[in-house]
Amino acid sequence: MPKMFQIGNYLLRESTRQLDRDNNTAQITMTYEPKFNELVGYQRNSLIQKFFLLIDTDETWKAIKDSGADPLVDIIDAEVQRYRIEKNNFVDDGITPAPYPLIFYEVVEFLASQDYTIIDME
Repeated sequence: MPKMFQIGNYLLRESTRQLDRDNNTAQITMTYEPKFNELVGYQRNSLIQKFFLLIDTDETWKAIKDSGADPLVDIIDAEVQRYRIEKNNFVDDGITPAPYPLIFYEVVEFLASQDYTIIDME
């Protein structure tokens, strides 16, 4: 089974993938939702959040085009780690711009503010 991010009793996982092999692009949806078989409150559907990712760089395309979610999760995790380090080391001197994610801005910002683990769901 694919890798995904676990945040408490919730998962951030790849839920849809659409590949355009003519243009070497992909549209991927990652869904943040309660973990499978977990008890949640009455408002289960309101807890679901979706992140839409556009893959349009050659390096990322080559990593994900013929694979499952694992390389994408690894790429996002590496960017989160890089972003966290830069953010922690940032000193506002009025000259240096603040750090920001280089890819998948919304997902990286979301994960950088969370304590998560990467799991292989079986």
